[in-house]
Amino acid sequence: MSARGRGRGRRNLSRADRDFIDYVKDYRQTVGQNYLQELKEDDSISLLSSLSEKSAWDKTDPEVVIEVAIGVVIEVVIEVAIEVVKEVVIEVVIEIVIEVAIEVVIEVVIEVVIEVAIGVVIEVVIEAAIEVFIEVVIEVVIEVVIEVAMEVVIEVAIEVVIEVAMKVVIEVAIERSKRFPNAHFLCGACKYYMEEEEMEKHRKTYAHTRKIKVLREDEVLESIEAPSGEHLGALSEYLNTTYQRIRLHDAEKRRQVVEDLQVAVQQRHLLSGVNLELSGSVRDGFAIKDSDTNIRIMAAKDANYLIIFTEIHQILKGQGRRYSNILMDLESRSPFISFSTPNASGTFKLLVLDDGKHNTHIILSAYSQWHPEVQQLGCLLKHFARQAGVTDIEKGGLLPMCMPIVVIHYIQQEKLSPVLIKADELVGATDEDIQETVDKQIRNLENAMTRRPRSKWQKVLRNFQNNWSDRNIAELWLDMLRFYSLEFEFEKKCVGIITIGVTKRDTKTWQRSKRIAIEEPGSPERNLAQMVSNQQVLDYVIDSIRFCYLHFGVYEGRGRRHRFSFSIGQEMKKKFPIFCRNCHAPDHTAMQCPTSVLPECQKLPVLNHIDKKLLNDLLVNVKDDMQLTAEEERTRHKFIRTVDDLLLTAYSGARTEVFGSSKNGFGSYNSDIDVTLVCEEQEPLDRDEIEDVVEKVQGIMEEAQEIKDVNAVFDSKVPVVSFCNANLELRCDVSVNNLLAIQNTKMLLHYSQIDERVRTLGFCLKIFAKECGMADAYQRTLSSYTYILMLIFYLQRCDPPVLPVLQELYNEDCKPEKMVDGYNAWFYSGNKRDLRSRWRQPRTNKQDESELWIGFLDFYSQKFDYKKKVVSIRTAQDVTKMEKLWNSDLLAIEDPFKTDHNLAKALSAKSNARILGNLILARNVFGNPIQSLQNRKHFEYFFKHETYLLPENEPEHGRK
Repeated sequence: MSARGRGRGRRNLSRADRDFIDYVKDYRQTVGQNYLQELKEDDSISLLSSLSEKSAWDKTDPEVVIEVAIGVVIEVVIEVAIEVVKEVVIEVVIEIVIEVAIEVVIEVVIEVVIEVAIGVVIEVVIEAAIEVFIEVVIEVVIEVVIEVAMEVVIEVAIEVVIEVAMKVVIEVAIERSKRFPNAHFLCGACKYYMEEEEMEKHRKTYAHTRKIKVLREDEVLESIEAPSGEHLGALSEYLNTTYQRIRLHDAEKRRQVVEDLQVAVQQRHLLSGVNLELSGSVRDGFAIKDSDTNIRIMAAKDANYLIIFTEIHQILKGQGRRYSNILMDLESRSPFISFSTPNASGTFKLLVLDDGKHNTHIILSAYSQWHPEVQQLGCLLKHFARQAGVTDIEKGGLLPMCMPIVVIHYIQQEKLSPVLIKADELVGATDEDIQETVDKQIRNLENAMTRRPRSKWQKVLRNFQNNWSDRNIAELWLDMLRFYSLEFEFEKKCVGIITIGVTKRDTKTWQRSKRIAIEEPGSPERNLAQMVSNQQVLDYVIDSIRFCYLHFGVYEGRGRRHRFSFSIGQEMKKKFPIFCRNCHAPDHTAMQCPTSVLPECQKLPVLNHIDKKLLNDLLVNVKDDMQLTAEEERTRHKFIRTVDDLLLTAYSGARTEVFGSSKNGFGSYNSDIDVTLVCEEQEPLDRDEIEDVVEKVQGIMEEAQEIKDVNAVFDSKVPVVSFCNANLELRCDVSVNNLLAIQNTKMLLHYSQIDERVRTLGFCLKIFAKECGMADAYQRTLSSYTYILMLIFYLQRCDPPVLPVLQELYNEDCKPEKMVDGYNAWFYSGNKRDLRSRWRQPRTNKQDESELWIGFLDFYSQKFDYKKKVVSIRTAQDVTKMEKLWNSDLLAIEDPFKTDHNLAKALSAKSNARILGNLILARNVFGNPIQSLQNRKHFEYFFKHETYLLPENEPEHGRK
């Protein structure tokens, strides 16, 4: 019996559950037969009768409850029962054994134990009778009961489950049916209620056909018999041979190459403070022979990586005999230098890895050293995944590091390994701290296995190691494939290795639509499967595992036609679904995506005086219409005073600051009011303390009569309390200690006051972005604040400039400092007279608003190289993506103070193409004379032109 089977009998059923047995005995046999028959065909959509025409969904109607239970719920119950029989029955067996043993099992126990005791029990009974009972007797009891008392046990299990379902599942089913009162049909596979006209449409959906396919495949996989001794022997031989062929044989030589290169780097003056460290699969121990050797470049936070890569490239070029095939690619998504050497096999790759990925490899290294067969399983699964294309990142597959995590999660559930590195040990830990923990665990293991365990933890480690004694590689391989093919609930659970037990998906904030969730050990907030953009690709990953189990789980005997082979992955690979990461459409990759093809920039004519005046008047009118009136300003100030009074009554030592568009010079009638409560403390508040304050503010606002629609948001980057004025429909968001936002607001206000044209263009850009659906966080686009930064960036670089770079206007030798939250938030904030003395321009920009607006559109349409450069208003010098390690084909916009933050990080490729496309199309529209208004107003023609690219659900905008 497997370790998993023995380990499942630890939970207790309640007395109430056992009392249900007699109540539902009559249902079991009939319902079970009906359910098994239904699975054989796609008769998953069944008639609900005309229940909706009766008082059918009244829970007090016992006849309806029985009818629903037989027609709907019992299908679910038996499905659950079959699922539970795998896990719960064994638990029930153990529980029932203890009770029923008095009447039934003890008779078997006595007979078996007397025989077994002669050879086993008597030797141990004196030392630990209880241990013998648990380790020997109960195991024998379970095996005997499963054979002898299966009818009794399954009956009890199903009866208990049905009774529980009668109280829980039926209520859920009835409640769900209330949501669809007119539905006469139910898809039993999808649990989806519908009318007759929806049946054919539902049958053709991908989700339904997938469900039916899985149900039928489950029957086949469930029928795979336990492997024979000959089967296990032949499979072990094949797996061991394959492992020896694919495993990495020169790991130490590769480590030496990294150490030698580190010595050369340290001797370079310009690379002072730069270190190289082995990372990737060679570091974690799960590398196969053709794996690359990743070398992590580590440098100071403000290091210039362009210089670092250039210097390392020169070192490699200068030692031509030692290094060859040298390639430097600074424009790829992850810049790298690759090379090879005669001193070791494979390709070496120098790159910058984030802490989460690097720490994950360190954590994995603990498990590759835990037991040889863990490393072997990880390498074999990685080999199969590569053959099947599961880890083909270019086509949208999983990262290769996912495969060892999948293996480790399995062995933890099998009680073959403890959690060596726990989640709480990772909080605030550096890579050195994690490596120290790994080394400590390996020393504990060595001490536990080579001498008498000294500590309780060493005894635990030894007990886990002893569980490997009766398991061979073939049994583990098949059991792991079965575990993920039939037992693991991908839609409900996470694959993780830093938490004891199983992490449920509802404890994470990840997208529920993703079929697979794999927690990154070094960065637990990330789902490693999140980068897989299409559901069918995730289904392919699961199907590959199931197909692998079918192939290796069936054995026809030596000398027969059947042969084990990992080349079956090549057959699976032909079915790999091709989907675009940008638009999610099938049959093309992101490189071929039509949405990435931008519109053509037309050749623009010189606008005459009439066209320029028309456009200029329109832009100014947009500003006048959008900006706050004096009455609206007074109303907002009154509401802000109300909020201040409520907050400062509870926090007398604090102060409030308004920030955002209401205060930065670009506030409009529909702008929210952003307020931050500044708590003056000696030590900065941590996240938990800030959330406590937010929760208290929520309570204050809920009690206030003049406030309504109070809602606290804790899972955002900045926790806030959002609410409305009860009478005026003004919305306000209150945060805590959002100090950098205050500085950002003050700097944007200063920019808006330097030249009135800035505000005009800012309002026009904001309304254009909204009309085109380009300022919606749910569409993964950009914020209004980010668009204003793009405008300022252009106005700093047009010829001649309209705006200076305020963060560079200082007379001192070095930049002044105003530290806020660890960042220098200084900028010049003097008056206009002083500004003219500091910012001396040979010429003054005299372009009107129309010329600057078309110039802005033209700048981002064809002049600014967004693939290589960053939008940065803090410096007059060009900032490259390579310097920031923000390489991508998308826009990159630097926060002016928090310079390590890319404000366009959440931008999707599809949204990026739509934003740039609309800027080009707007350039073509605004830059050409009006052809025909067709009874439209000028605003509609220019800002709502039919050529603009809109999201699928066009947002509604406009003043009411």
